[in-house]
Amino acid sequence: MIKNTIAKVGNMCYLLGKVAQIIILRESIVALPKSDLLLILILTITSIAFLLIGIRLRRYLSQEEFRQLVLVILTAIGIRVGWQGIIGLIG
Repeated sequence: MIKNTIAKVGNMCYLLGKVAQIIILRESIVALPKSDLLLILILTITSIAFLLIGIRLRRYLSQEEFRQLVLVILTAIGIRVGWQGIIGLIG
């Protein structure tokens, strides 16, 4: 199914991007205080948990429902980025 391919490719791109960030920012990450590292760990675990939930939910979505969900998410992201751009120009 195409929805599984799209989701897998998206997850792989996200993972590789995060690995690249960790490699590039390694020295900065090591220099962070323990409280920041704990926050990063909590957010990472939360992110992985929601990823696993999403993988399970994907089995129950039809192709059309998946397409609509992706459209809604991309629209929300687009609106947010557009709003930030407007605020950046004004402020």
